[in-house]
Amino acid sequence: MKGNLLQNTGLLSLCLGIAGLTVDAHAGLPSIEGSLSFVGVPVLNGPAGSATAITNFSSDTVTSSAPGNYAGLGGLVAGWSPFAFAPAVVPVVPLWTFSTNGLTYSFDATSVQLDFQNTNFINIYGSGIAHLTGYADTPGTWSIGISQIRSSYTFVASTSVSATNLPLLHYVANTGTVDFTWNAMWGQPYRVQTSTNLSQTNWINLGGVITTTNPVATLSDVIGPDPNRFYRVILLP
Repeated sequence: MKGNLLQNTGLLSLCLGIAGLTVDAHAGLPSIEGSLSFVGVPVLNGPAGSATAITNFSSDTVTSSAPGNYAGLGGLVAGWSPFAFAPAVVPVVPLWTFSTNGLTYSFDATSVQLDFQNTNFINIYGSGIAHLTGYADTPGTWSIGISQIRSSYTFVASTSVSATNLPLLHYVANTGTVDFTWNAMWGQPYRVQTSTNLSQTNWINLGGVITTTNPVATLSDVIGPDPNRFYRVILLP
């Protein structure tokens, strides 16, 4: 996905990458769209009120799937990976995965956030990147709720993936600088890179990794003497 060519003190071009892929590698692949729900049995490393990790999952099943790339997948068995949530240890690769009809579906959690915890319930959510054979890696969100019923636990979980989560790059030109903004997802790491030649493979990092808690991320660059300068925003895995 490329942005439009923009004119400002020479040729200023914007381009977009995702999950470490360059624009050319990403071009032509459709994004993933859809949502899934899961149920299963988790094993915690302690009582619900003080647990800090899920050490095992079993009986993990897809209970429903919305229209899109996940349509018709209800009833399939999925595999969830154990992970720590207090404190969080990321990434979780994969958070879940399953295969059917020659296609592999998976989702990597790049952020894990503990939302609520008491003696009977734990709620965790985050963001991440979905993978599907033949499709472009696409950002998404996930959540899992763990409930205690007598002496055992059950979980319900969901994942939602949409191309609207892609980091679309916009700019505002000021005197001597160019200011970038892009739609961002909570907890996702982004990096802006620049190059003076699209044939080069060694893009230069512009600033450090940006992880935001807001729906919009920003960064500025000083306009230099280069006749051509290209920018891209990368959603890191």
